[in-house]
Amino acid sequence: MSALDHTRPVVPLLLAFATAVASPSVRAGPESWLTGAPVDAPIDLRGRIVGRDGRPLAGATVELVDFAAKGARPRLITGRDGRFAARDLARRSLLLRISHPSHYTELVPVDLQRPPRAASVDAGAIEMTARRPGRTRLMFVGDSMLGRRYVDADEDGVEGEPGDLIRPKSRAADAARVLRFVRDVLGSADYTVANLECVVTDSPDTPHPYKPYLLHSHPETLLGLVDAGVDAVSSGNNHVFDFLAPGVGDTLAAIGAAGLDGTGAAMNESTARSSVIGRALNGVDVALLGLSQMQVDGADQPSYRLTAQDPAKAGALHASTLNLGSFLADAGEAFAVPMLHGGVEYTRYPTPGMRALFVDAIESGAGLVVAHHPHVLHGIGVVDGPDARRFVLMSLGNFLFDQHTHETLESVIAVVDVDARPLGGGHDVARVVLIPLRLDGYVPRLLAGAGLARVGRWLAHLSTHLPTRPPRDEQVDGLRGAVVFTAGARVLAFNHPNQYAFIHAREPLRLDLLGRASGPVMFAPRGPADSLARVDADADAEIDLGRDVLDHGDFEDHDVDGEVGDAFGWDTSPSAFVQSRSVRRGSRAAALRRAAADADTISLTTRRRVPVDGDRPLTIRGHLRGESAGAVTVRVRFFHEDALLAEQVVHTQAAGSYGWTRFAAAVDPPAGASGMHLSFRQGRPRRGTGIAFVDDVSVIQWEHTVTPGEAIATPNAWDFVRFRDVAPGVTRLEASFLHRRYAAK
Repeated sequence: MSALDHTRPVVPLLLAFATAVASPSVRAGPESWLTGAPVDAPIDLRGRIVGRDGRPLAGATVELVDFAAKGARPRLITGRDGRFAARDLARRSLLLRISHPSHYTELVPVDLQRPPRAASVDAGAIEMTARRPGRTRLMFVGDSMLGRRYVDADEDGVEGEPGDLIRPKSRAADAARVLRFVRDVLGSADYTVANLECVVTDSPDTPHPYKPYLLHSHPETLLGLVDAGVDAVSSGNNHVFDFLAPGVGDTLAAIGAAGLDGTGAAMNESTARSSVIGRALNGVDVALLGLSQMQVDGADQPSYRLTAQDPAKAGALHASTLNLGSFLADAGEAFAVPMLHGGVEYTRYPTPGMRALFVDAIESGAGLVVAHHPHVLHGIGVVDGPDARRFVLMSLGNFLFDQHTHETLESVIAVVDVDARPLGGGHDVARVVLIPLRLDGYVPRLLAGAGLARVGRWLAHLSTHLPTRPPRDEQVDGLRGAVVFTAGARVLAFNHPNQYAFIHAREPLRLDLLGRASGPVMFAPRGPADSLARVDADADAEIDLGRDVLDHGDFEDHDVDGEVGDAFGWDTSPSAFVQSRSVRRGSRAAALRRAAADADTISLTTRRRVPVDGDRPLTIRGHLRGESAGAVTVRVRFFHEDALLAEQVVHTQAAGSYGWTRFAAAVDPPAGASGMHLSFRQGRPRRGTGIAFVDDVSVIQWEHTVTPGEAIATPNAWDFVRFRDVAPGVTRLEASFLHRRYAAK
């Protein structure tokens, strides 16, 4: 892996710019295929720094954080117009660290891995929030632990082997290295809190006899959290009792020894109830408490329940009505944040029990609710409180975890700005910002560009489609979805219509029909905050709305880690790799290379199962190109958990040379399917060496049906539309998409 870098000194001007030329770090494919204009040609960057009022900020410092570069970070200083510019940068994504004496530091990921025709990137207007008395910035991250596969990657029981991220002789330094890509972000808040979902001990000698999964981290790894800027951890969860009372005691001691504030667990319930973290931050009184809804895992025996009890049963603080109510009553005028752990893992919406806790907490005076446990992202909820509409962060996903399934790899860092009201009388949440990240090799990495926007659209979709009532309940309970959309390099959440606006635009369509139906039609958003609001047509039809559940079918590298050409999501080899010589769109595509003499079939396969719903039809769609290629087959394999349910070839592309050619195949998953693998295989070419290229692959899951002119809830993540059962005799359909583009006020 190459990491040769050369920088020249920065010269601040009224319009500041810097020069930084560097050879990129490459992770996939033969070097000769990855060189060329998309990688080697330099690119320029420009942008503008403004305050929340839109006025330019002079004197802001813009640091270019390139994780592949060595030496000091290049710095730019904005002039009176707030603008900055940097020239001749390497085409790898950067993190901009923007600081100003009177404002909070902002961290903005920028995608510079652009096609060769793009000579520059405009980061747009980047907002900074002013510091002032009576304002504090809180930060929350999701489920975290630094054991298991972090210390034993191959799970052979031997630690300290090559490939292990955390080794016995350097645990603290290794934990800090795991967090290196998010360290700047975590340290930019006034107070940062993580859900510590494990026991912390160097003596895991008292395992819970009934629990199926036991988690522990070594005490030294907590120093990595401290180094990264974490101030506090909540242990009010279902894993703090994994090693019984001795494990709880070790955890509490380790948290204190590391200099972290801790909440949510103790050696008895009364002490756990008093584990409230109270802090005065820039004139804002904040109170935080961790609580666990979960009491039983494995056996309902009193001595093995997960929660603490009086007089002497250790564990997590139970999220009972009494404990939650006592916390909120005792918090008084402080901004109270209960951190609730519970629900069902891997589901996308909260359970009725968690919904009831959310509503009860807000109606009882909580300023914000933060929740954990599902290990996947949930949307953002809102509930009307006594004095204001309040946010519920229903699940932030995994922040530091070692799970394999694809849906557990996405997370967000939640940034919450809290303002004390003038003359007393409570607090307001001025803004909620969600910073998307991805766990790649268990290491959190920020997302940029299209990757960031895609997570933003998914959060928006989950929030918009949050049910207004619990399952099988006819009464609304007060929990509903926030409005979430991406603005620039930020995903924002809003709880009131006066905070945002939107505009409409119409896109005409003319479709030829075959058998009273159309194929999939892509809805191309006109910016990251654009959604499909309506489909109109000049004939009766059923209109299916589809979502692309394959988030890595474009083969682009969206994370910010100093590397270029990351083949995230695909198993690659010297014969099946990501390259930049031939692409349909963007800067990268996949290639399969096979000689006529090769005995083995060449295949490119998804690394992890793609989550699907066996009750919903799919369309597999993509583009192929051949240079004397052998026949290419597209295959799917469907699973329920670990059981293979079905395997089929959904498309075959004949051997030969051809330009970019689209394919689309309708697929009905078997009942009960919950995941699928997708693969591309190249057969033996007729002669010489054949090369098949693959790009812009989608797995479209058809999830909702509307009629022409019917309103579609926004914001959403609908990517495709198809028309079915069109009125008889219609062979050409005149239709249109109504775009709704959001913007913050």
